[in-house]
Amino acid sequence: MEKSIFIYCWRLMVGGGLFFLPLFYLPQAAIPFEVPKVQFVLIWVIMMTILTLVLVIMTKVINRMSKAHWLVGVWFLVLILTSMWGVDPVKSWLGNYYRWDGLTTIITLVGLFFVLSLFPRSFWTKWAMMGMALGNVASSVWAMAQMILNKGAGFEGFGAGFGQPAFLAGYLLVTTPFVWWLTERIKQNNIKRICFWVTTIFITMGLLATKTLISLVGLPILLMGFFVIKKKVDYRVVIILSVVILTGAMTKYYAELKKEEVGGGMAYEGRERLLMKSFLAFRKRPIWGWGWANFDRAFEAVDWPIKMNNDVYADKAHSNLEEMAVTTGLLGLVSYLFLVGVVIRGLMSKKDLETKFCLLALVIYLIHSQTNVTSVAEEVVFWLVTARATYWQAWVP
Repeated sequence: MEKSIFIYCWRLMVGGGLFFLPLFYLPQAAIPFEVPKVQFVLIWVIMMTILTLVLVIMTKVINRMSKAHWLVGVWFLVLILTSMWGVDPVKSWLGNYYRWDGLTTIITLVGLFFVLSLFPRSFWTKWAMMGMALGNVASSVWAMAQMILNKGAGFEGFGAGFGQPAFLAGYLLVTTPFVWWLTERIKQNNIKRICFWVTTIFITMGLLATKTLISLVGLPILLMGFFVIKKKVDYRVVIILSVVILTGAMTKYYAELKKEEVGGGMAYEGRERLLMKSFLAFRKRPIWGWGWANFDRAFEAVDWPIKMNNDVYADKAHSNLEEMAVTTGLLGLVSYLFLVGVVIRGLMSKKDLETKFCLLALVIYLIHSQTNVTSVAEEVVFWLVTARATYWQAWVP
């Protein structure tokens, strides 16, 4: 009886934390949205870790170490070493002021991965996916209400509990597969179809409220991925159409940049300039990089296309892999790519419905994280999916 209560509390903490994470913010704080979310994750993971230790002692059911566990360990060790040889090791640990994205936060996310992957996936996955699904719908309704009432946080679009519309768009796209998974669990077909289209309409309205280009690109790719899972569309067709959609979006984006340049201006934080300065900074420190969370130092150290005395401040690259290459060098980039490859292979080896939707969420994350800065809430989803993919074989020590 006592063990059952602890198990229920642990699962409730997993699902409840994932539900409240996208909604949590502190309106009176100096940085009201992203930093409070990071603080929420820190406290949540610490509480889960304590409860997990109790459960491990009581249940004695944990997983064998998989390749992903070792690769996560190697990647994190590389992060520490490259930060030690970076330009500002202290900043690597603390992170940027506006994001709290230092190694302390990475330790927390990696800790979440190990906490979840200690147990068989059947022990926690449904609770996690339900929490993210409900958090997605609640955030969509919130953003939709902001759009209707025309009350937001000062951006062109609306960001609900994220403030920044791009953060909300990324989170909604990455967690939508879990909403559809939840509707697929409904046994009556008529009710299932109604729930699918109602939730999809809410999510679409939430994405439109962000007024971001990635929303217009991501939603069609998501829907095609869903129809692949339902075996209504061949995956090769989806790959071709996705490439066409992404190419069209990139063409439109760069056309807008050229209009700005023709008008006599320059997109100081445009993707082209970020990419070129990232490449030049990478060439200066190709092996060890500049140190985690030190992209701003790398950005300031090189000039392109001309030297500017009062340049913009860029603390993050708008691409996950670009950021990894600049801050951790080839060592960090290669170890991260190996990890992602093992996670994808692990998910593709399973044919159950939960794993298919997790794979779709990972694909959308990998696409979105190459186009924009991501919130800690979106990073949590990546580590949850990684934990899901590490399932090996339960054993009792």
